[in-house]
Amino acid sequence: MILRSTDGGQTFEPAAQGLQGERVLALALDPSKSRRLFAWAYTGGLFRSDDSATTWIGVDTDETLRRSTSGATRGALIVDPGDPLRVYLEGASILQFVNQ
Repeated sequence: MILRSTDGGQTFEPAAQGLQGERVLALALDPSKSRRLFAWAYTGGLFRSDDSATTWIGVDTDETLRRSTSGATRGALIVDPGDPLRVYLEGASILQFVNQ
């Protein structure tokens, strides 16, 4: 489950509309677009939000989904600050996802 706060941490609300999978393995913020986030979900794949986690869309449910179900318990998810179209996912190995 992802929770978000829009009031500096005074209150929190669920922020997972459209997100699929059993649990979130990693989150990343796009440094060039403050409202864009990525989430890697166990048994779900890779998701993107362009509205500060209000809604999520699946952006890669092939390779990232396969890797999320092959023994993954956590991972690192990084948006390349030099090229924000590139998102790196680290589990047992590094996967590069090119964001459209």
